Amino acid sequence: MSFAVFQPCTCLDTRRATFSHSSTLSARERLQACATARIAMFLALSLAVAISQAQATPRPLKSQSAPPSPPLLSAEASPSVPVQAANREGAETSPVLPAAQAAMIHNVIASALSFIQPRALKAYTYPQLCLWGLQSLTALDPGLGIHLGNGQLILTQNTPLAPGTILLTRPAPPAQDLKAWVNTVMVTLQTAWQHAPLLRQKGVSALLPAFFQEIFSHFDPYSRYLSPQQAHDERAYRQGDDYSIGVKLAERPGRSPTISAININSPAWENGLDIGQTVLMVNGRSTRNVPLDTVQNWLAGAPGSNVTLTVLQEGRRKTITLPRLRLPPETVFPDRQGPYTVLHITHFSSQTAEEVSFYLSNLLPAAAQGDDGDVDRALAEKKLRIPGLIIDLRGNHGGTLQQAVMTAALLLDNGIAATTEGRDPVANHVWSVQGGDMLSGSPVAVVVDGGTASAAEVLAAALADHRRAAVVGTSTFGKGLVQIIGQMPNHGEVFVTWSRNFAPLGWPIQGLGVFPQLCLSAPGLPAEAQLAALAHGRNLLEVPLRQSRAVRVETPVSEVLSIRALCPASGPDRDDLHQAARLLSSSQAYQAALAGIPDDLTSPAMPAPAP
Repeated sequence: MSFAVFQPCTCLDTRRATFSHSSTLSARERLQACATARIAMFLALSLAVAISQAQATPRPLKSQSAPPSPPLLSAEASPSVPVQAANREGAETSPVLPAAQAAMIHNVIASALSFIQPRALKAYTYPQLCLWGLQSLTALDPGLGIHLGNGQLILTQNTPLAPGTILLTRPAPPAQDLKAWVNTVMVTLQTAWQHAPLLRQKGVSALLPAFFQEIFSHFDPYSRYLSPQQAHDERAYRQGDDYSIGVKLAERPGRSPTISAININSPAWENGLDIGQTVLMVNGRSTRNVPLDTVQNWLAGAPGSNVTLTVLQEGRRKTITLPRLRLPPETVFPDRQGPYTVLHITHFSSQTAEEVSFYLSNLLPAAAQGDDGDVDRALAEKKLRIPGLIIDLRGNHGGTLQQAVMTAALLLDNGIAATTEGRDPVANHVWSVQGGDMLSGSPVAVVVDGGTASAAEVLAAALADHRRAAVVGTSTFGKGLVQIIGQMPNHGEVFVTWSRNFAPLGWPIQGLGVFPQLCLSAPGLPAEAQLAALAHGRNLLEVPLRQSRAVRVETPVSEVLSIRALCPASGPDRDDLHQAARLLSSSQAYQAALAGIPDDLTSPAMPAPAP
């Protein structure tokens, strides 16, 4: 999803030893400073990205800040009511909807509708949204019915003794009167609660999820409502809720454990701990012959508290005290495929671009770091390159769009990485990059599969359309819709699709996905034949590549599906990275793959600025 997070990884495995620390702390600090500086430079130069960081309530998570809700409907105007109040004894069976819960439901619905209506990708009226939401009563109790006719909203109930009994008749308010429509919804809910024992059995906590589920069933698969607990869990996942020093240990029977993984966003990394060091003591307690789980638990503790480690480093003991902090999840994991470095990006979280920048800095030859650590200047002077890089996006379902754009900026000199277009003018962005290629044009292959989606597709499309990387694998998922998040008065959240993603050459990612230059699932066209043709300067997929880049929003679905059928989406294969390495190993094949992307298509025009 355009913002969603999947399968978090909180540590590096032992393969990260390929990127071992410098022999001195100053070298490490120079590399980190370089990585951070590049991200800071990108933020300063990209106006669209900088604007996207603005905050509002309710706020969009992945794009520009949205105008605040009217004061009457804002979260601040809602009463302070514990979410748990709905579960008080007797509240679920009372024929009267509890006043405190009714007030909270009122405020959540009002805030949500004021957030959804102006931002939804398609135009919906308040009557449509409210009537869809009220249909949830029928889902919760099939004996209830909602009808709108002759300007009257009618609530009915079927019982064995009195089928079609009218419980409520209420004039439909004017279409633009949100306050009146919310009041009408509340009166309807309260009346239904009073007369429907089955509804009361479902409980107050079922009302809001069912209400929004009915609304969003008319939208798309990605718009949804999260209850307070669900929203809390997802926020913790997005932001990282791991309070630790960032160290994982490996057991050595009869001896003290060693450090097996370090989160590069952690205090442990910043203070010089490294993979392979032996942890002799934790807070003064010896770790020798102590079960690994016990030692790992010693590292845990209250947020902000300290833990003191004694480690064995190059034959000498070193004692260091580190704070337990909330760490963002680690999303980038290095590996190797022959002579090529592989960066597997699991999803795009708050620090993904900085992680990628760090690893790219480590990839550079020592001579490129310069005496003063200025990697950019050294590269500009010497144009040093590496054999190649493989970016593995298989199974990456997306994440933060901004982070995908910032990652693209690390490999592109300049240009448009993506555009987003929606009904709300605030949703329109040109995501341009001006960073400078950290690898000075070194060959790059991006490996994708049918599970590559959303922000991951944005990165793959940006690098492919700019002929900066060859995409290897299968057609990707085709999720090109962007959601914003509104935080509700009850601490729940609504996710609303408000814009579409477009690649640099103007084609929509939604429904189509990224068509690779080397397809590993093409019916009757094995990779061997494609690589042989590429080695002679011919791309056997030239026609479908051009067709895929010529797709526009108005292109019939049947035509889009026929293009995807030429390289069907499928799951990962153990041979994928090997095929990417084979492509990189032949300069002529690699250049032919890049040339398969047409260069005579018109790029999209910049959306008009919001008034």
